[in-house]
Formats: sequence, structure tokens, C-alpha cells
Amino acid sequence: MENNKNKQDLNKEKQKGQDDKKQEEQNEDKKVILTPEELNDFLEELKEKYNIGEENIKIVKIERKKPPLKILIVSFLLSYLFDFLLIIALNGYLGFTTYNIWKLLLFSVIFSTLELLIREILMRFFPKLMFYSLGTILIPISISALLLAWWITGLEAKDNYALFFIIFLILRLIMNVLLMKRNRDKMFNQIKGGRNGK
Repeated sequence: MENNKNKQDLNKEKQKGQDDKKQEEQNEDKKVILTPEELNDFLEELKEKYNIGEENIKIVKIERKKPPLKILIVSFLLSYLFDFLLIIALNGYLGFTTYNIWKLLLFSVIFSTLELLIREILMRFFPKLMFYSLGTILIPISISALLLAWWITGLEAKDNYALFFIIFLILRLIMNVLLMKRNRDKMFNQIKGGRNGK
């Protein structure tokens, strides 16, 4: 008798687990991604339907605001300058190619331009990819841009060019991580009740 009861309990638990799994799958299918306009319309509808006050709705919107043109230009110029100085410094230290200032400048400009263009295209058309990869998608992009710039300018490789690629990419990655951390912290500080509770 007791054995029968245990079997029934096990069957009930198994059935409940299957029902929970089905419910989860249905919820996954029902997930909807809303545009900002659709979200605002949905919130207005909820406010009217359930008589909800504005103070009872807590939503954090994170929008990628376009910086002013002046800041954008300064940012690009600093990026170009940093890349050029890093290339010159590494060439002086490692001697990865012949020292031709114009070719190195052209190499730097082509590399920086390619990387910035591809990054902006990704941010514009595939922001989720950038967000979910936490920027790691930029590593293969940087490598591709570096190789393409090397090929376009026709730089002559010497002994340490592989070491140059590695050091250059690591230093740029560190710089980008520090800049992203600074920008992320600024964003959290602007959100009320954000990371630091301000």
C-alpha cells in the first residue's frame, strides 16, 4: 500500500516537472522584443488600464547617445594619435619594419580608419552582438584591420613583426577596456540608484 502511494507521489512529481518545463518553453516562445516606441505605448496602455501612477513604474533605459560632433572628432583624433605613437614607439623598440615615417603614418591611418568603420557598423546594425560579446568581437576585427593595413601599405617585415602584432593588440585592448570601464561607470552614475547607489 505504501509502495503504491510512493509511486503515485513520484508520478505526480514527474508530471509536475514536465508541466513546469512546458510552461517554461511557452514563456520562452512568448518573449517579445519591443522597440522604444512600442515600450512607451505599452506602458501608457498599462497606466490607463490599471490606473498605475508614474512613480510605481521603474524602468531603466540605456540608450546609446550620439556624442556631439566636437567630442566625436576629438575622440577620433586621439585614437589616431595614440595608434601612431604606439606604432612609432614599438618600431623604435622592436624594429619590426624599416623606419619610414610616411609609411608608418599611412599604416596607422588605414588601420585606425578600418577599425573605427567596422566598429561603428557593428554598433549601428548589430548592437546586441557588441553587447553580448562584451566587446570581444573587436579582437578579430582589430587583427583583420591590422593585417589589411600591413598589406595595403606594403611594409617590409623584419624579425620582430609577430611580436609587434601581439604587443600592439594587447596594449590597444588594455586601452579600450579602460575607456569602456570609464564610460560604463559614467553611465551607471547617471542612472538613479545605479551601481554605486547614488
